[in-house]
Amino acid sequence: MYEAYWELSEPPFENSPNPKFFYLSPEHEEALVRLVYVVTERKGCGMLTGDYGCGKTTLARALLQRLDGERYEVGLLT
Repeated sequence: MYEAYWELSEPPFENSPNPKFFYLSPEHEEALVRLVYVVTERKGCGMLTGDYGCGKTTLARALLQRLDGERYEVGLLT
């Protein structure tokens, strides 16, 4: 629909976040650093909260990409 008008190669607004479109804002970067710290320093449990659509799921998926899958087991509840 609007993809043709704006000459987009794919729809940018899907129900499931695509990490390809993730923009690491200063706020997201701080949250990601804190989440990495929680996991790598074995702090037990971390919780990421925020308003609908602010990037929680996308940020959590960015965290999963940064962690060594052989070393860590992470549960993601959305």
